Amino acid sequence: AFYSKTDGVTIATGDEKFGFRLNSDVTRGKFKMGESVSYSRWSADLESNSGFSSIYQVTNMEPLAFLYDENNDGGYGGAISGMGMSDAGNQVAFNKLIDNTSSTDYIAASGYLQYEPIKGLIVKFNASRNMYFSKSRLFTPTYEIGAAKRNTMASLSESRSQTTNDLLELTANYDKTIAEIHNLSLLLGLSQEENKYEDLSASGSDFENNSMSLMGHAKSNYSVGGTKTRSALRSLFGRVNYNYKDRYLAEFNLRRDESSRIPKKNRTGYFPSVSVGWNIAQEAFMEKYSFISQLKLRGSWGELGNQEIGYYPFAQYILSLIHI
Repeated sequence: AFYSKTDGVTIATGDEKFGFRLNSDVTRGKFKMGESVSYSRWSADLESNSGFSSIYQVTNMEPLAFLYDENNDGGYGGAISGMGMSDAGNQVAFNKLIDNTSSTDYIAASGYLQYEPIKGLIVKFNASRNMYFSKSRLFTPTYEIGAAKRNTMASLSESRSQTTNDLLELTANYDKTIAEIHNLSLLLGLSQEENKYEDLSASGSDFENNSMSLMGHAKSNYSVGGTKTRSALRSLFGRVNYNYKDRYLAEFNLRRDESSRIPKKNRTGYFPSVSVGWNIAQEAFMEKYSFISQLKLRGSWGELGNQEIGYYPFAQYILSLIHI
């Protein structure tokens, strides 16, 4: 478990973090299983946007300006009318009056079941889910911060989002040493990934007063938006790894990926790779160079795929325009 709270450089800013993690492993004969669960939360009071950075506002604000003024809307002072003061704002007022917050909750859960039917062969099933919940809020009330900074209409914008990542994976790994000089490792596996995201946002303005800062109390400039995406990736992969006395190395990989982001006719791709290596430090003629512990020459070739092309770029859509 952990907890931390940090004050920001400017007043009324800072963040708070806390969370915990639980995990366990159990072995029964040839079976082994385990799980892990974690939760964390981050929340922050962010610096309010006053048009310039806090450092600029503080260093350029006139020293004669009042920090507080109970006669102004909001109770804070600023540039005095008729005295030719700069337009630098009272950053304390902005940070205190404007409600600018953000938070993220993260939940992760995973579990595995492992079985060793014969020596050197391990079959393992793994499942996991990661979830992110984000929230942001920005409420700007009516205020008068001296002669140069006024806001006559309050506004509010809020957003929510949720991200879910699921993974199912099944692998079989076999390790074998022959005559103490030949080392062979074989891996075969398949996996299924699914990623989902959705968000909702809303904004409005013109509130009855600054205390009624809920979206339902906005009287004008309404706006609502939202998105939702989903993608999946199914993979089959294998690997052969061989080394002789840890001196001569060779590896071959092949994977087959099928992505939902790609049109069906091009959805499946095969991606091979091969590498060879020579661990020169293990050669007999290197024994006299005791100061060299690792010297390896390696060459490799492979192909990679790319599914980062956005969501549904191949889908047809209908655009509707309404003119009033």
